[in-house]
Amino acid sequence: MCFSYAGMLGVFVVALYTKRGNTKSVIAALVAGLLVVLLLQPYILTPLSTALLGEPIFISWPWWCPIGAGFSILICLLGKSEKQIQK
Repeated sequence: MCFSYAGMLGVFVVALYTKRGNTKSVIAALVAGLLVVLLLQPYILTPLSTALLGEPIFISWPWWCPIGAGFSILICLLGKSEKQIQK
């Protein structure tokens, strides 16, 4: 569920509390949320962190969605709203 919820939660927060975001930034945020959660999976993060840092890192599953949503929020905030683009 985190694969889809991370991106959707990030886009929802941006849409609810800001006037930022457009179609391109929303799509990028949804994809980024999915990719971040994918990278946090133990079968990817453990070998990657061992190769880069010399020690394995394990992030528990309850943190996957908030971390993915955080990245999704940041990416969605990069897009200007459609009204700002037309001006």
